[in-house]
Amino acid sequence: MNAVEKKLQFIVNPRAGKTKSRAPLFDAVSIFSKAGYLVRVAETRRHGDATELAERFGASQISSTAKIVEVDTAAHTITAERDLERGTEVLRAKYPCLLTVEKANFRPRIPNLKRWKASRTAPIAVYSAATIPGLDPAQIGDPGSPTKVPRTYPPEVGAKGSMIDEGSTEKNVDRLFERIADVL
Repeated sequence: MNAVEKKLQFIVNPRAGKTKSRAPLFDAVSIFSKAGYLVRVAETRRHGDATELAERFGASQISSTAKIVEVDTAAHTITAERDLERGTEVLRAKYPCLLTVEKANFRPRIPNLKRWKASRTAPIAVYSAATIPGLDPAQIGDPGSPTKVPRTYPPEVGAKGSMIDEGSTEKNVDRLFERIADVL
């Protein structure tokens, strides 16, 4: 495989995790870059962005990855396990592939002071709908949505409720029926 064929796209959720350190991301980018990959980083903006990006780039997807079992570079496949309610599922997908990872399964390394300081000021390439090649703006967002909402209506503020506490369940039920009868 030549360097042009080895491409990797990281899709990062900036709200995930307890810290805002970018060091683990930079470490991963560095490792793959040294291995000859052309690495791109995209940041999610809302729920479902990662899945949409994977579909847009024609990628397979394995969600809730618990363990990467095997990467077969000759067959261009990745095998991963994911935990389900009733056991473990083993999936094989062709490259390109989006893996979503549960935080509980992959604990981030704590960066050393030098890397932590560098991560605070390091630039990160951010992709948007305008920077993704071949994306038709008329097919995304509000213009591309098949659902058109002409107007929204805020809920009307009604009268305040009241508590019924007559001392016993039977008395509470009797009082409730009286109030219902008054309305009807």
